[in-house]
Amino acid sequence: MKTQLVIVLSSENQFDKKIEISRGFRWINSHNFRRGLSQQECVDELSYLYCDKAPSKTTAYRWYSKFNRSRSSVADEFREGRPKSVVVPQNIDAVRELIMQDRHVAYYEIEASLHISSTSIHSILHEHLQL
Repeated sequence: MKTQLVIVLSSENQFDKKIEISRGFRWINSHNFRRGLSQQECVDELSYLYCDKAPSKTTAYRWYSKFNRSRSSVADEFREGRPKSVVVPQNIDAVRELIMQDRHVAYYEIEASLHISSTSIHSILHEHLQL
């Protein structure tokens, strides 16, 4: 008897939803690897369960290879580089402080001081500080 595992994920945020779906696919691939299925059997099962929503064959093979090299975690690996978002409490507080010091501080001055984009500054000012 062949065991099939189906994961249903829900999230309010589209980005979070994509991450959770990807993690779910990795979890299924990890589970199938531990069950002793071959790479092709793992790809076939993902394709059967999720049709056109399944990850590509190359992606499934890459995950399988990582599990074959003793990787056990399905979480994303740490990557160097700039974080996806600079709208974090630390920067929100820094922008608030700059505005407290000079109510007429310009975007370009905040950009130069904190090294964040004008889009991020706009988000901090209007969405987080309601200014």
